[in-house]
This record gives sequence, structure tokens and C-alpha cells, in this order.
Amino acid sequence: MNYTIRSIGYVSRHAAGKLDFHAVIPSYNVADRLNTVLLKILEFLPAKRIWVVDDGSEDGTGRIARAYKIQVIRHDRNRGKGAALKSGFKACLDAGAEAVFTLDGDGQHDPAFIPSFIRRLIETDSGLVVGLRELRWPGMPPDRIFSNRTSSLITSIAAGRRIPDSQCGFRLYRREVLTRVQPETDRYEMETEMLILAARAGFRMGWCPVRTSYNGQTSHIRRLNDTARFLRLIGRFF
Repeated sequence: MNYTIRSIGYVSRHAAGKLDFHAVIPSYNVADRLNTVLLKILEFLPAKRIWVVDDGSEDGTGRIARAYKIQVIRHDRNRGKGAALKSGFKACLDAGAEAVFTLDGDGQHDPAFIPSFIRRLIETDSGLVVGLRELRWPGMPPDRIFSNRTSSLITSIAAGRRIPDSQCGFRLYRREVLTRVQPETDRYEMETEMLILAARAGFRMGWCPVRTSYNGQTSHIRRLNDTARFLRLIGRFF
């Protein structure tokens, strides 16, 4: 691998160089925020290893990514975050990726934490590293604190191990996890399914403290429908 991860601290160039890092950014109508995300992530990864999955956007999201010569996968209609991640994972694996970051295109996840994820992956010899947010106000809106804590508790029971933050989409997966774990769902609950399946398959998990920025953004989560999907998913594992 051509060494492109800067500011990686005390992790040796040799250790980090063993992994070919790619990134998947599922995106839906985020043209007004994607520009900032891409500028930041390009400080750590080359454009040819960054995949924006334009999940049926109607606002020129894909056009923003192409302006930076980022790899773009286009869904003709909105198929859901899980489906977008699956498309991105397949493209990364086909391109030879050995480790894949996932982060949202709306600016909630700060790419500056990429070196921290790599350190955690190497230090803990984990199959995946998941972002660990501060689940308290004022860093997170109260309704999200409640839903995230509740879903994390339920997910922990289903996974058979403690999952402190089941909903954070800022993650780093090793290739082995992406090839062995095959989720069935296609929307927001897919990320929860990935954690449960990975835990049950025996993969070690690492946790990386991260900051998130909401800035009054409107969530694409449909509370009633997505909660019902989450409960159906959990019911499947029980």
C-alpha cells in the first residue's frame, strides 16, 4: 500500500501499510454538506479509494463527488442506507480493499478521527472498530440519547456482549468481516444487524471515541417505520 494515512501517531508505517484502506460514504440529498466531508477525508485517503454511494439523491450529490474525482455509485432510487453500504462494500472488496471505513455524507462524522480508528484496529487486533459517541446532552439531542441507549441495550442482549453504541455509523471493518458477515436488511437496521452477526461470528470489536456534529440537521430516519424494522430484526435473533 502507498502510505497515505497522515498523523497516525505512534503506529508504525509498516503496521499501517499492511492494510489497504478504503472508505464508503452512503449519501442521500447531502449536496450542501458533502463538499466539506470530502475535503476532510481527502487529507487521509486518495480519491480512488473513496466511494460515495448516491442513494437516489435529487440534489446533485453525485455531481459534488465527481468534481473531486471520487468513485461514485449511483442508485436510481432511494434503496436505504443498508443497501448503499452493501453496494459500497462490494465495490471496495472488488478493488482489493483490506479494511473499509464507513462514515455519513452529512457531516456528522469527522474524518479527523480516521487515524484513531486505525490505531484502535491495530492495537486491539479487532475485526471492526465502531465509533463511540458521548450519549449525553448537550452533545446529542435528548430524543436521540434515549433511542440510542435503548437500542444499544437491546442490541447487546441479541449480540451476547456489551455494545455501548450500536447506532454510530462511523466504523472501520476488516475485509474478513465484510466477506463473512452477510446482512439481510437494507435500511438503517442493517448496521445493527452487522454488529450482531459479527459478534455471533466471534469477531473482536474495538471502540473509538468520536465527536459528532448534528447542527440541527433533519434526520432521514422514519421513526415509526424504522423502529418497526429494528424490532423485527431483533425478534429474528430471539
